[in-house]
Amino acid sequence: LLYGNMARDLYHLGKVLDKKYRYLTISYNLFMVGFIATVLSFLVLLFA
Repeated sequence: LLYGNMARDLYHLGKVLDKKYRYLTISYNLFMVGFIATVLSFLVLLFA
């Protein structure tokens, strides 16, 4: 009984971490796209 509860808890912790890191990956990628767009627009305005 105790082992089953621990295994189930560990499984659900893994599911929560999977969701968390998926959102973290998406937010990091959006941040990098925004950062690159900012640098490119700055360079365009600097040399235009």
